[in-house]
Amino acid sequence: SQIFARIYLRAKRYFFYFFANLTPFKFLKKTKIFKLKTKNILPKPIFKRRLESVISTDPLELRFLNKSIKFSTSIDWHKKELKEGTRLWLLNLHYMEFLEGLNEEQAIKYMIDWIDKNPKFEKGYWLDSWNSYSLSIRVVVWMQILAEKKYNIDDDSYQKIISSIYEQIIFLRNNLELDIQGNHLIKNIKALLWASSFFDEKISDEFYDQGIKLLKQELSKQILDDGMHFELSPSYHCQVFADLLESSILIKEGQDKFFLRSKLLKMADCLNALTHADGNISLFGDGGIDMAYSPKECINVYSKLFNLKPKFQNVINLTSAG
Repeated sequence: SQIFARIYLRAKRYFFYFFANLTPFKFLKKTKIFKLKTKNILPKPIFKRRLESVISTDPLELRFLNKSIKFSTSIDWHKKELKEGTRLWLLNLHYMEFLEGLNEEQAIKYMIDWIDKNPKFEKGYWLDSWNSYSLSIRVVVWMQILAEKKYNIDDDSYQKIISSIYEQIIFLRNNLELDIQGNHLIKNIKALLWASSFFDEKISDEFYDQGIKLLKQELSKQILDDGMHFELSPSYHCQVFADLLESSILIKEGQDKFFLRSKLLKMADCLNALTHADGNISLFGDGGIDMAYSPKECINVYSKLFNLKPKFQNVINLTSAG
């Protein structure tokens, strides 16, 4: 099914690139400004802001993956030399997590700038700007910032940003990472659930239902009986644990929330076992120390949400993980 999903997505991407760049259909690339309503009470971030990627704000200098780049005037979202190799630096730029290290005015400025300079269906749009993984991270960052700052933003800017979020979520619904799956699909699910609690529109229920259906499937598949994430990378485990913690505050009371909570309990114990005495995650499998929230941050949020602490284990035996 993953191979079929990859072939299908590849064909669809090229089709929309070709179709939307024909003169009669170029309107498809423009962001439409909707008159959308958001909930009176918006979900707030449960993790502290990440500040480490912003070296300076005037001029803006950002550091990802041990590489710093200074933007003298405005951000070049499609810097040519960053399109070589893995494109990871460019992807990190489009995640826009760096907005957490900026003030409100700067954050809004760069959201608007991204909208203006990153229309859909440009050549290679699926590689970074409209990549479903980077989109899933970006829209949650935007929604969290707006939840904290909503009433200090002029209405035109607010409507433009939430219209873009809405458009990105609709795009995501039709471009879920069913080819890659794993931790990528968990990111997609979190974005759908966050949007369902952000927008006060009829379609919000569809966002929620789609997110919950996928979440139940993926929890059964991805979280092993001993609590380890099935990709067997402590770093990915930490990342998925954080995503599921954020998702847990968006789920209605009932069986679905209980099922997620039962998985989080096991994941917390597993994460505790995979954490070194210095507080850093164990480094085996794919991953790195700084690719997710730290184990300490994750456990602190877990403890606040559930009033529980993970079990200390003298002997670690993760049978399902091997």
